[in-house]
Amino acid sequence: ALDRYALTVAGARCATVAYAAIDTSVEPACMSYLCAGHPYPLLVLPDQGPVYLDGGRRSPVATNTSPDVLVTATAELPPGSLVLLYTDGLVERSGEPLDAGFDRLKAAAAGCADLPVESVCAELLHRMAPPGGYRDDVVVLAVRPRHAGKRSFAMVVPATAEQVP
Repeated sequence: ALDRYALTVAGARCATVAYAAIDTSVEPACMSYLCAGHPYPLLVLPDQGPVYLDGGRRSPVATNTSPDVLVTATAELPPGSLVLLYTDGLVERSGEPLDAGFDRLKAAAAGCADLPVESVCAELLHRMAPPGGYRDDVVVLAVRPRHAGKRSFAMVVPATAEQVP
């Protein structure tokens, strides 16, 4: 549907997009995702470190010769995991291989694994900032679907309406 819509909007053809939906009603939580020409999502697993999710790949919007083909991938999100979605401006540097930027993000994300999720984006932007500042748009989204884990201070306590004052 996005491909068909993009064909009707000036300048929308060849746009990149990442889409993710997280289901927390299952254990472990599960994320369905798709990246249309967008950088790989980064999953920071507790006690295992960061891994790039390289499934769910397809060409940028409105450039696919088979737009109805579904390429959605899934990933399990154990308690305490952190998901990062970001724009290419975070990792790309002029004159540098893209893999160097991906490696740098992996290392920076590992260093942010124990931070509260609300602090992760600002810290990543700080750690990833190139000398002289960013030259491209940069957006970072950090999600930790469940805090319950070895390194979490959050505790989930089920309650009924009668127990809540």
